[in-house]
Amino acid sequence: MPINIIQGYRIEKEVGKGAFGTVYSATKNGRKYALKEIRSCSRSQLKMIAKEADIMAGLVHEHIVQFIDFFKEINVSYFVMGTRSLTISMGSHFQNRTEIK
Repeated sequence: MPINIIQGYRIEKEVGKGAFGTVYSATKNGRKYALKEIRSCSRSQLKMIAKEADIMAGLVHEHIVQFIDFFKEINVSYFVMGTRSLTISMGSHFQNRTEIK
């Protein structure tokens, strides 16, 4: 696989794909991130994506993945999210659950 670097984020591997795009694990300066790639959107969808980025930037909570950055390349938009908060919140969720028998 060729090395792919976008805005300084080194793409490590694809971790998921959905209707709106693809999520990759990525690293930058020794830290891990989730990089969500959103391709070919209409102008109105692009406005909604930018609005979502603005909203996400203001959210800080232990159960919400940390928003890091939003940027656009030619015909592609990217969300950068931290991975640590997701691991912590999901880990504590599963530790505290009771098994259904």
